[in-house]
Amino acid sequence: MMQFFVSKELAKGLGPHLKPTKNLEPSLLWRADMAQIGTDTCVVAQEVYSKYVMVFCGLDREGFRHFPELFRERFWREATALCLQGTGFEQDSLIGGLSSLCDQQHYQLDPVPREEDRIMNITEKLERLYLQEKQPLPIDGKAAFKFGIQVNGHKREREGQVSAPSPMELFRGACLDLVEQVLDEARHASQEKPAVISEVDNVVTVDFGRNRKAS
Repeated sequence: MMQFFVSKELAKGLGPHLKPTKNLEPSLLWRADMAQIGTDTCVVAQEVYSKYVMVFCGLDREGFRHFPELFRERFWREATALCLQGTGFEQDSLIGGLSSLCDQQHYQLDPVPREEDRIMNITEKLERLYLQEKQPLPIDGKAAFKFGIQVNGHKREREGQVSAPSPMELFRGACLDLVEQVLDEARHASQEKPAVISEVDNVVTVDFGRNRKAS
């Protein structure tokens, strides 16, 4: 399950999806904001733990209407691309596990609005890309993922650490842990199901002639 804390601006576009919720324990928690770049509307979503960001540019009314489906599609594709290599998961199992994380998406207005430096920095990068460098915004999923690799792959500097994990590395690790948990729960659930009685075992045979009186 995922929870999204959205800005007031983004809440206007996602209005129908916003519902009050309490005491949630999401697998992944996101913060998201919206910006107008040129004539395009862009959403920048940041996963809180890893600081991994996803960008959605060129959104229109239909895009906001179906944003949960759009996010689900983009999420499992990006996460699969990051997680598939060097793991013991089969591709179908990995995709199924990642996709299931998006089965429940809860959107609500950020209860503690604050300036997200990383979201602002990513928005500024998109603005420079479009307004100064005259490059197209990453509209489709492939272009958005390529942009994401550039901004998520940089190591983060931490005092006392030579090389802190990048947002991409942290996000990959979190996704792999969650998929392992999902698959373990599915295996346990299948083992706990009672054995199915076969049709033959469940048939009661009656010999109507055994106790029949001779006429």
